[in-house]
Amino acid sequence: MKTLLSISAALLIASLSQAQLTITYPNQSEALNGTSIEVATQASIPDQELIVWVTNDSETIYNVKCRRTELDVLPGTENNVCWLICPNTTQVAGENPIWVVGFGTTELQETADPGETVQSFAFHYHPENLIGCSNFRIEFFNADEPSQTLGQFDILFNHSDNCLVGLDENQDLNFSMVPNPADQQVAITLEKHKGVYRVEVCDVLGQVIYKEQVNAALNNKLILPTGTFRNGMYFLSITDGKKTLKTSKLLVKH
Repeated sequence: MKTLLSISAALLIASLSQAQLTITYPNQSEALNGTSIEVATQASIPDQELIVWVTNDSETIYNVKCRRTELDVLPGTENNVCWLICPNTTQVAGENPIWVVGFGTTELQETADPGETVQSFAFHYHPENLIGCSNFRIEFFNADEPSQTLGQFDILFNHSDNCLVGLDENQDLNFSMVPNPADQQVAITLEKHKGVYRVEVCDVLGQVIYKEQVNAALNNKLILPTGTFRNGMYFLSITDGKKTLKTSKLLVKH
């Protein structure tokens, strides 16, 4: 395992300065906040596990939930996240791009006292004998104020000789979303993608509140109405039916 060198120092410093929770490997002190971890694995390994510890370095007691976002996942693979306990079912790639770890509608949360280290997080990835790679984002957020991210990092599971990813899920994607923050509407433009794609908006709890399919060959711009959205943060995902092309944060402020 290693930290990808493509992560900028500015991003790392900003993430560390804002984080209330420090993410580390077990029994290590180097913070992983704001980084992307590469896990080299093999297609034949049935269950590749990654464990990190989460320490509350603030003076506040936090009730913490965990959100897993699929940035760019290989179809056919499966994943599961343990937080407090391990859900007994795995997530098939693409069926639930943004997931607050839990069982059905029951979301799992850990209470972290000041100075306490929570050791229940584990990410389980199943390559299913496929060649490729999958990229995920893990966010630990305040259950009492879901828009507050307390710490985050990315995980790249690499079971391929040619796996190129960076901070963006798709570096060649010419994507824009304006204005952001939005009031009554936001314009989504996807310049280089000419096929059929789907736009989904999820709230901070992972519930889909808007979705629409667009044929970019006919019209590469979508006007997304946000007038009925509550103030706060949302996650906008663009998929092409096989993988997630882009996941971005959308702020709504009336």
